[in-house]
Amino acid sequence: MDAFNIEFKSLLDTATFLALIDRVGKYQLEMQHHFLYAPMALSMPFMRWMEESYHLAAGERLMKAIAIAATSDAANFGLEELQKTVNMWYPRGLEMFGSELSGQHVKGVFKTLGNAEAQAIYSREVKGKVREINLAVIMSRARCDRKRAEQILNRTQVTGERVNGLGPEDLLTLPDRRFFRFRGLTEFAEYRQRDPVTGRLGYVYLPYDVDGRLLTREGKPVEREEYVEHLKTVLPERYMSSRHWADMKDEFLFNPEWEGTGPGSSP
Repeated sequence: MDAFNIEFKSLLDTATFLALIDRVGKYQLEMQHHFLYAPMALSMPFMRWMEESYHLAAGERLMKAIAIAATSDAANFGLEELQKTVNMWYPRGLEMFGSELSGQHVKGVFKTLGNAEAQAIYSREVKGKVREINLAVIMSRARCDRKRAEQILNRTQVTGERVNGLGPEDLLTLPDRRFFRFRGLTEFAEYRQRDPVTGRLGYVYLPYDVDGRLLTREGKPVEREEYVEHLKTVLPERYMSSRHWADMKDEFLFNPEWEGTGPGSSP
């Protein structure tokens, strides 16, 4: 539940939290509708449909409105600011499902899906919402209908070229699931897996960029200080000066107890 420790400092945080983090709540409530303790199970649909659905709709509409407004010179926020906010919140949403290698022992008893299954479905759904935002941005900037916007978006995503003055850099994307992760495949020692590229354990605490590429220097993962400098370019400035980031640096990224798993460490 670490996402609830992040301070809200902007309307961008409110919109993205509702659209991404409350969406995790929708999944948890939906899965727990099948909980064996009947009174709890029976209460889940009401929370799922009456509470979370409102939050999701509010967040999605606000994110789309911000993205469309960003195409105007009169906007309060740019698309780059929205992108950095998504980069900040999405990894925390993924981690709310728990470790991808866990959750099977409660499947069918406490919830209907394992952690990895639920996380993958969530990710696909969020990608669909991002696609809808991008279509709205294209329709606004290219002044075209949805059908033409879909053609532009598909061509841009496949070829990476600019179409009607729009390129990948003008659209919103979801960061790779390995980016900026503090919890995941290295949580449980008995299940640790070595990264096929570096030989290191898992991908948590490793310097992956938003596209899922491991940042390296002379064939080795970059040092922690260099990774922090990179994060400053893809995360909101307000977050990099927040209490949550300070805690994450001290407790995880620069914690000596994690030597051997973090950036710049030995395999």
